[in-house]
Amino acid sequence: MKKIVEFQRQSAIKNNWQFIDFNEPMTTINQKMQQEFPSFTLCGNDRIHPDNDGHMVMAYLFLKEQGFAGKEVADVEINASQSKVIKAVNCEISSIKNQVKSLVLITWPTPCLIR
Repeated sequence: MKKIVEFQRQSAIKNNWQFIDFNEPMTTINQKMQQEFPSFTLCGNDRIHPDNDGHMVMAYLFLKEQGFAGKEVADVEINASQSKVIKAVNCEISSIKNQVKSLVLITWPTPCLIR
């Protein structure tokens, strides 16, 4: 993995592209957490591709690199029973459908189910 990351880094330098190293911080988090919780991982079963928590960390790293650390990216409020957008700041909400009896919210560090 480190060889791939270094190849990508060098390609970015050569082509004047922006580069964000996700591997190093993800590996550091995994190693630190696994000291206390050996089964902890930000990756799926293959130990390479990120799971939902890993994607959340990657999104944070990407937004931080873009200068959004500590800043509001979007603010959303939805009245689910009325399928109505109450607030949508820096985003657009469309196609709201009230079809299920539960709603999944993505929160840090794990998704939570609301019934």
